Amino acid sequence: MKKYFLLGASKGIGFGIAKELVKRNHQIFIGSRNKENLENAVKELNQIRSESVFYWTVDVNNYTSIEEWFNKGIAILNDIDGLLINYGGPPAGKFLDFHDKDWQHSFEFMLLNPIRLLRLVYPYLKNKKGSILIITSFAVKEPVENLILSNVFRSGITALIKTLSKEWAPNIRLNCLMPGRIDTDRIRQLDQKIAENQGKTEQQIRHFFENQIPLKRYGTIEEIGKVGAFLLSDDSSYITGSSIAVDGGIIHSLI
Repeated sequence: MKKYFLLGASKGIGFGIAKELVKRNHQIFIGSRNKENLENAVKELNQIRSESVFYWTVDVNNYTSIEEWFNKGIAILNDIDGLLINYGGPPAGKFLDFHDKDWQHSFEFMLLNPIRLLRLVYPYLKNKKGSILIITSFAVKEPVENLILSNVFRSGITALIKTLSKEWAPNIRLNCLMPGRIDTDRIRQLDQKIAENQGKTEQQIRHFFENQIPLKRYGTIEEIGKVGAFLLSDDSSYITGSSIAVDGGIIHSLI
């Protein structure tokens, strides 16, 4: 039984990964901002395997909160074998929509805070076969229109993870998971915003994107959860420095 810490795991992709890890008989420590969502998640996960899930609230915008969450997890589980870094994206918009403060906030939220968390976890993983997984986006291969902040900083974190996969080898494996259009609250919010801007319904926008996906549908959290759990677990022991797409084929590039 291994012990995994998962940020942003009360709903969506993070919850899908948490569910798969519990099915694999691992212990997990999860966190998100909303305590009610966390409690609901823990209740559901413990029905799969009792006493396998622990939690603490955390604000991923605030590093002090992240540090408190991490230290609480160590106090509860006494150890860590793997870490999932997962957080929502910055606001949608184009280049001229944002000012310096928007760029600074996105830098701290999407790049600097994960860097600080990686510093925290390194001493616990450096002498064991540990794993780190970060959720990015298919936008790191093909920038998405109207998501300039996400395009820039998710690409930056991808470069960081690739670099650390060499620096921290052979004991620590680091990978990125690139979701396409997975049926989560975040994607529904983006679809709704696009619909409002274009004067269309959310269903029309969804239908438009589904037609761009070779598999003709959005992915589920269960589907991406299985891939995320695989990348965190020892089943992927020869994979590091990789960005794995779960996108239904929407990415056009060869690699």
